[in-house]
Amino acid sequence: MRDTAVKAFDDPATYQFVSIRVDTFRGSDYIHNIREIYKPGDTVLFSESVVESNLKKADSLAGVANYKDSIIDYETTVRFRAKNKIGALILDSVTLIYYPVLDQIKVRQSS
Repeated sequence: MRDTAVKAFDDPATYQFVSIRVDTFRGSDYIHNIREIYKPGDTVLFSESVVESNLKKADSLAGVANYKDSIIDYETTVRFRAKNKIGALILDSVTLIYYPVLDQIKVRQSS
């Protein structure tokens, strides 16, 4: 973790858990997001060729057996209260993103 209120969750006196949330991002979500971002005829942000190639990619993925039900990643967000360097109580969070196909975890700190 980068510079955060809690360096390690090994002393319960230094933090207080607020919530935990786990989201699953599936292949169908990915296809939906591609189609929402790259709408046909919308060339304000992207060229027509970029839009077409991404929509073809979405169509191609939609045709792959079981892709829509496959899990792309699990996102776990832990929110907690802790004291910062000057002793003020702050709300902070850490998000862990696990990619099962790659067997990798990314950590995203909020503050």
